[in-house]
Amino acid sequence: MATLNVILHGTIVFKRNRDRAGNVTSIDALIPTFTDHVFNAGSFLAETYLQPGNYSLEGVEPEEARPDVLKLGENMVFPGSIRDGLVPGRDPLHAKIDLKLPRSVRTMRRARLERAMFRGRDRDDLDLQMQMANIQIFTYTIRRFQDLMLDNHPWVPVQGECVNLHIIAEHDRTSGIASDEFTRSFDAMVSLFLNRNGLDLDLKMDGPVPFTLLGDRPPCVSREELEALAPRTARLERLGRLQTENTPALISQLWFDFNPDDPDAPTCGDGWF
Repeated sequence: MATLNVILHGTIVFKRNRDRAGNVTSIDALIPTFTDHVFNAGSFLAETYLQPGNYSLEGVEPEEARPDVLKLGENMVFPGSIRDGLVPGRDPLHAKIDLKLPRSVRTMRRARLERAMFRGRDRDDLDLQMQMANIQIFTYTIRRFQDLMLDNHPWVPVQGECVNLHIIAEHDRTSGIASDEFTRSFDAMVSLFLNRNGLDLDLKMDGPVPFTLLGDRPPCVSREELEALAPRTARLERLGRLQTENTPALISQLWFDFNPDDPDAPTCGDGWF
């Protein structure tokens, strides 16, 4: 039995679709428009641009509907309702990915949040014990490998016992990023919601919160695959320069300080509805 891990990085809102009995039947990954972020999908280190549009994960075995798919205390759950009539490619939504119900959801890099960090009239609807995550991993059983695809995207999976698909919505650089980028990415998620006259919820932050709670990696997902995009990009750029200059001793030093779990890595969070 082959396994697919869908590794979702960065600023994404996960909408749980429910049946009349209240059970979760599927999940929509909603990626808000945000000018400072890169939108990519594909195999590790080979991700390509995720165009504005609708996507669907095909070729996996959907699980039976169940009451929920996540540990509420390890995630931020938004109050309110998702806007009607959102169109991918038209603000505030960049892309929508239809995901079957996975076998499991693992919430990886997390930060603790408190109500005092928020302002707005909807603050009191937030869970007191909430955390914000940067990475979610959805694990599926592959039904038929030849049918496995992210519909409308050119990803070509490599057949094996485990297949990993990365979906990225975060910044790929640190220089030139404004100090309020973290809170603005949060505002981009809030823009997908309606509550009364709009979801009234803001983060009161001078900078990003530390994502120090790591979670357990599923089999076949390496630590390297969890590195934030900005330090990964900087490392690969330097690797290319050193390779061109033929300096193998310095190339090996690139990995002396390698820590994909670095809590100070510049990352943005996600949320659920």
